[in-house]
Amino acid sequence: MEKERQIRKNAFTLIELLVVIAIIAILMGLLLPALSKSKAYSQGMVCVSNMRQLLLAMQMYSSDYNDGMPWPNLGTPGEKRPDGWLFAYTPPRNFNEFNAAKRADQLGSLTSPAALRLAAENYASGLYWPYTKVQKVYQCPKDNPSDAPLWVKRNNQLSTYLMNSSVCGIGALENSLKLSEFNPLAYALWEPLAYAGGKHPEPQNYVDGAGIVNRTYVPANSKSIHGKRGQIVGTFSGSVSFIRIQDSIRESSSGPSKWWCVPVRIDSGGGWNLIDH
Repeated sequence: MEKERQIRKNAFTLIELLVVIAIIAILMGLLLPALSKSKAYSQGMVCVSNMRQLLLAMQMYSSDYNDGMPWPNLGTPGEKRPDGWLFAYTPPRNFNEFNAAKRADQLGSLTSPAALRLAAENYASGLYWPYTKVQKVYQCPKDNPSDAPLWVKRNNQLSTYLMNSSVCGIGALENSLKLSEFNPLAYALWEPLAYAGGKHPEPQNYVDGAGIVNRTYVPANSKSIHGKRGQIVGTFSGSVSFIRIQDSIRESSSGPSKWWCVPVRIDSGGGWNLIDH
């Protein structure tokens, strides 16, 4: 009897148990936002590292090819274009050339033998691959490939990042310009805006491997894969920065800017002269 009383005396009462649960809940409420911010910061740093490696690949490629720049992959797979930084338009392979920027198989799987082979061959066909050799360099951790409908619909499934289409005169030139012709502070690579609100950017932002930015493409309510704070961009000089959405919108225009930066005059019914340096 005395032993039973001793056990009851040492046991938690219901009120004490509820107090402990409440304290744990409060602590979790305090810690989870901090952990979430820490994870977002870590993913952002990986993204910055990826961008730096791609910019280094750009500079090494240019050094090996007499200051030349690769085609920015402006144009969907299957078109007659020069092979680009991300994927080739005329790859030596046995499957459909329209799959040149895909990594998911016909059923949307990313892990089937066919999908793994497709991804390996497509990455290896890109002109930056000899300088990168790692598939993860092309993908922001927040843009993790999945079988989500929005992701599978993308034409370009190989890269989160896009190259500035100004490199080929926004399609007006048959070949790319020289690296030294560009304003060093202009943007060479970036993550696109107009994030859909789900886990992945909208498919229309990944038609190919190139990006075009002007007021038409940067609505006031835009956000990036990192949210409403801003986006990661890389310059022709090789530097990487995180810019605010407001600055992206202000900088974007149909005239000279760090985005719209063709360094030569191109006549196409009036012509444009973009960025003097």
